[in-house]
Amino acid sequence: MLCIAPYSFMGENMYHYDFAIADLLVRVNSPFAVESLFELTNFQKEYNPYAQPDAIYTIEILASEWQIRGTKILEDPQNAIYRWQGEEHRYYFWNVASKDLYVLLRHRQDDPQNYSICLQPQKLDTLIPRLRLAAFFFPERLFLQHKALILHSSVIDWNGSGILFTAPSGTGKSTQADLWQRLESASILNGDRAVIRCHQGEYRAHGSPYAGTSGIFCNDSVPIRAIVVLSQAAENTLSRLSPTVAFRQLYKESTVCAWDPDFADELSAILLDLISKVPIYSLACRPDQGAVTILKDALT
Repeated sequence: MLCIAPYSFMGENMYHYDFAIADLLVRVNSPFAVESLFELTNFQKEYNPYAQPDAIYTIEILASEWQIRGTKILEDPQNAIYRWQGEEHRYYFWNVASKDLYVLLRHRQDDPQNYSICLQPQKLDTLIPRLRLAAFFFPERLFLQHKALILHSSVIDWNGSGILFTAPSGTGKSTQADLWQRLESASILNGDRAVIRCHQGEYRAHGSPYAGTSGIFCNDSVPIRAIVVLSQAAENTLSRLSPTVAFRQLYKESTVCAWDPDFADELSAILLDLISKVPIYSLACRPDQGAVTILKDALT
């Protein structure tokens, strides 16, 4: 890990960590040295106090009397979202039933640049060793602010062109990426969740710190040649999707703050623009060379 010395910040000794994710500068300020960066290691940059970050995450210790508060918007087995006095509070629970151990990400709804990662004071010895920063970034809001989205997909770089394989988990995204790597010498940029961002009218796929069980966390990007919606079948067949069907398929595999209608509207606008500029295919396939051949023929 890059060694960074403490730096005075608002009267406290703070440690600073800079990361480049999808060409965005993300800064983390922490009152203690972060022992391991886990998935963020490949995305770390030398700290530059003069650089203007696109997002700032400050690790804070909650007051001892802090209690979960506000109006509950959403709850699932590991997360709960509340709104309180103009802030959005996202709790990451290790056990949502007991709610006794959590990390809180809080930010004002009118300020998508500044976030606080809040820790329980009585649980620091347990929480600090488990602090996988990337898991608490809630980056979809940051990305949306910069006309980007997270798509559940494996991404390959094939001769300078990006191909994204998207489908529900277990369909074969990683299998198709591996086939292209073995048969076509493609490189895999990310194994599970890519960031799609428009650069000067061109959509690019970026590797991200969110790669699931693939363990592939590349800090690189490639212009998108095609997005392929996968399904399993006894025979390999390929067809180009209509804009309406393509939108439905990509929306299902995008990370969406479904409780926020403004977020859903902005995401939909990006997807519609993406579909107008990038071909979206349906590939019903077997896990074999024929699936590679039929797609390669269509692209060339």
